Amino acid sequence: MAEQTFDPRFDPAFQRGYVPPVAAAAPAAPAVPAPADSVGEPPVDSDPRQEEKTAPALAARRGVNPYVVVLWVVGVVFAVGGTALLFGSYFMMYTHSFGGPSQSNATAQVLFAFGSAFGVPLITVGLATIAGVIFFSAWRSWQRRGGTSS
Repeated sequence: MAEQTFDPRFDPAFQRGYVPPVAAAAPAAPAVPAPADSVGEPPVDSDPRQEEKTAPALAARRGVNPYVVVLWVVGVVFAVGGTALLFGSYFMMYTHSFGGPSQSNATAQVLFAFGSAFGVPLITVGLATIAGVIFFSAWRSWQRRGGTSS
């Protein structure tokens, strides 16, 4: 039988028929002991009174999701900010004349365009965020009750 030859352009370890030398065998992964808390009984020196003290603290921390709070704030800021932009741009439209080359007119035109372009989408995103958080809170409350219809 003819000896196998490997393509010299590529590493022989990735070619068909390659048998690694015995010395190059991969070493066995070292055994990692499991943490003591995850196996068997709890430690003997645990104090049940300490567990009673920490249980209300854990429940209080789990009560408020910080991401939901941030979504409420973002929704309100977007809705109020979009409304302010829209009213500000309409106020500028009826109180400024956009004629002439002065710098203040150019600034007013840019602010009017920005308020008109981004006011309505900000209001929409803000109200949609608020509605989504309301539905999420209702769903989460429904799940906590056990998911029953009545």
